[in-house]
Amino acid sequence: MKKINGYALHCMPNLEELSLANNQWVVSTVHTRTFTNIPNLKKLNLSTAFHDEIDSIVHIKHLRLVFLESPFTKLEVLALDNNKLSVYDADTANTMCTFTSLKRLNLAHNILPRLTFYHKRCMPHLEYLDLSYNSISTFESYSNPNGLLFSLDQIQKASNVSVKFFGNQFDCDCQLREFQDWLNRTEVHVLQKDKLTCHDGVLFEKSIMSVPSTEFECFSVDISISEDKSSNSSSYNTAVCVLVTMVVLLAIFLSIIAYILHVVSSFKRQSMTKKHLLSNYSSEKMKMQDMEMLPCLQIISKFLLDMYDLPFFFVC
Repeated sequence: MKKINGYALHCMPNLEELSLANNQWVVSTVHTRTFTNIPNLKKLNLSTAFHDEIDSIVHIKHLRLVFLESPFTKLEVLALDNNKLSVYDADTANTMCTFTSLKRLNLAHNILPRLTFYHKRCMPHLEYLDLSYNSISTFESYSNPNGLLFSLDQIQKASNVSVKFFGNQFDCDCQLREFQDWLNRTEVHVLQKDKLTCHDGVLFEKSIMSVPSTEFECFSVDISISEDKSSNSSSYNTAVCVLVTMVVLLAIFLSIIAYILHVVSSFKRQSMTKKHLLSNYSSEKMKMQDMEMLPCLQIISKFLLDMYDLPFFFVC
């Protein structure tokens, strides 16, 4: 299913369970008042419900609008797993605040890096939170009242809550030391606590609970060394730029010299060719003049011969 008609659920005021799982629901096409006439809904399954090709940020933004228009004050179970959701921010937390009866929230198999909770007024009856197989690598400081760890402890005071973190890729640095401390002291039931492992570094695949707290380290960089390296790098880059500039200028100069020599050589060849053509033309012209003079010479010769014969005629 890709689309839900705006009035499809308006004649079901007593509906308590609704499953829209395993569909290709295009949330942006859903009317914001789709769920307004099912005030008694207790279970809503939206597992693998959204179209894969649509950005999950679009999902959650429009879904917030749909939820805000829905009277889900009796909703106890909400499944949003396997939807590639990447945002659970303050606006999402405010939306969840309207689900005052919510007991189970499944956000597993998404790509959430962090969550914002408002423990003072939101989800006071929460009993189960599934955050397994997300993109959580670390947690906000416990001193943050809207952070996940602090909020879970506050919810625990009013409700016996269980949470699942298994399958996340934790960065076991100094920032995760606080999470380990929280795991050791919290009254929240953390499922599969002993199977939470480090994802990278020298502590790769080690259980977070078994790692000594002193081994959660952050590596700092000496600023003075960094500045010296930056200075040396800057000097080196300047020298390289100067050298490259000189090479380019030399190449341009040599190119100009080669061009001038080429022009001069071409001019000389043209001059020699012209002289050769002129000399050939002169010799040909002389030959033509000789050919033109030949008939004249023949006439003169004949005239002289005739003149030579005249005395003999008179003598005879």
